[in-house]
Amino acid sequence: MLEFLRRVAFMATGLALGLAPLISSRLALAQCDGDCNYDEIVEKTDLVEAVNIALGHDPYYDCYYGDVNQDQTITVDEILVAVNHAENNCAPIPTPTVNPQAPPLDRGLMHLGQGDLRDANTAFGEAVTAQPNNAAANMYYAMTRLATAMLDAPAIVDLLNRSGVVIEGGTTDVCNLAVHVPPKDAIPGSAPRTGEIVETLRTVLMPEVQNSLGDLKRISESAVISFDLHNLPRCVSPPTQAKIVEIDYADVLALMAGINGVGAWLDLLTAYNVDVSVGMAANSSAQGVFNAEPNLLTLQHADRLITARNQFDAMLASTSQAIDAVRQETDDQSNDVFVIQPDDQHAADQVKLIVDLMRQALVGEVTLPIDVITGEVVLMDIGLLSQERLNLNPFFTGQFTSLRPLLPPFDANGDFDQSRFPDPTFGGMAPDFTQFKIDNFLRDASFR
Repeated sequence: MLEFLRRVAFMATGLALGLAPLISSRLALAQCDGDCNYDEIVEKTDLVEAVNIALGHDPYYDCYYGDVNQDQTITVDEILVAVNHAENNCAPIPTPTVNPQAPPLDRGLMHLGQGDLRDANTAFGEAVTAQPNNAAANMYYAMTRLATAMLDAPAIVDLLNRSGVVIEGGTTDVCNLAVHVPPKDAIPGSAPRTGEIVETLRTVLMPEVQNSLGDLKRISESAVISFDLHNLPRCVSPPTQAKIVEIDYADVLALMAGINGVGAWLDLLTAYNVDVSVGMAANSSAQGVFNAEPNLLTLQHADRLITARNQFDAMLASTSQAIDAVRQETDDQSNDVFVIQPDDQHAADQVKLIVDLMRQALVGEVTLPIDVITGEVVLMDIGLLSQERLNLNPFFTGQFTSLRPLLPPFDANGDFDQSRFPDPTFGGMAPDFTQFKIDNFLRDASFR
């Protein structure tokens, strides 16, 4: 169960970096053995971490390069190797060079190895233009689109500058990428309002979402892409024992799910009025913000709710199909990106069950069921105590012109008092829900 969820978490994190199908695989470069934080030297903190892993206090993936033989543990011999590197330093790690005469796909991989996502994306675009049906070119181009747009688009750069946000590194130097946000009491008066921020993000990123999905749809179900992990920048070091990972159609579906999810949230966040002052939002109570913004959370783009629902449905469909695709594979999966281990089968069953039910709930009422095998309530361990009916169709068809009546009242501190929801059924979308069940859910969630 934990391994399955960890892989899902890695996939989600990787999408944000534009490297989703690769993030759950280990970078097997000639790194410095014993270097836990990828700064190319072994220090006291690295040795302490290696010892903690050897003693079983920490998981092996907290120090991939302490595990010299990649057996998912650290032994005394490997600690001695790290000690030697701490005393005598590591051999310099060469920086990959880019051959400008190489074919565009190869150039893209070379740029990627240097941590230059911008030029990698450009080269992958050239590769797709030259070979529209090349699976690898389409996959890599789709992976790098959103990340480069997020950091390079002039409109987004302007938002960051006006907000006082400082970016180090960037798409040309992802290994040194760092974002410095000003303290909440130092947010400049020139900072854009949240409404402008989300609208700008949607304007910039939605075309890239659609273009990325178009790239991925050109990849055939039988395509298999072999990716050499030497082509990743050395600061990216996810867990696997393989030097070459196999990207198949299940991974394509998983990436499509993530990208559709991005598009759905972009539409959802801009469907309702979320326009407030950033400075006020950071420094005021929820009650202060709502009192100052009487139109907050009122419906302004009902059509975007429809497109958001369609994209959520596509996201859920791709997730369900990805699970099925993994289960249908009969080849060696030791170097696959997305796998379901035997111990994860029940967790995968739960995920697929909930995903399929949520698709139905987008258009009508469903009942979240009791497990037909064990008789137990299986609702992803979210604290629900019985079967629950759910119908999200009223929300996505714009029947709520304002979400404010669904929110709980404010307490003495100006925060939401979650023990007093005026309508625990949320407008009838969850007709079996009660305040007692909400309390149980919140209490159980606080212990996770």
